[in-house]
Parts: sequence; C-alpha cells; structure tokens
Amino acid sequence: MARTQEFALRAFGSGGRREIVRQQFTFSPPETTLESEEYGTGLDAVSRLELVITPAIGGGDAVATLRELRVK
Repeated sequence: MARTQEFALRAFGSGGRREIVRQQFTFSPPETTLESEEYGTGLDAVSRLELVITPAIGGGDAVATLRELRVK
C-alpha cells in the first residue's frame, strides 16, 4: 500500500520530555517496502523512551512492523 509513514522517538527524564528524532518515509510498493535507519544520540538520566509509529499519516488501514530496536 503506497503511503507516508512517520515515527517519533522521545526520551523522558528529570529535564522533561525531549524529542530525539521524527522521520517520515514514503513507501511506493513494490519498489519500496522496507526502510532501515540507524540513529545515535547521547542521553543522560533517561527514565523512559517512547516510540510512536503512524503507519499512514494520511489515514487508512496500513500496518507498520518494528523488527528490531536496540538500546545500548
């Protein structure tokens, strides 16, 4: 299904909420069906991470799958 997907990653700690990254991807199957990204950031005193994925920012019945998330 062709669509634009968005995700936002936020960190929470003693300093409040901080958005680490917000990214949009446009998928146009069959050529683009997978997106892989690697992000790095230095975070201190984080008590919670929040990942929000919107499979189709324009609405619809799209599905997003997260295969792997690493936190070091």
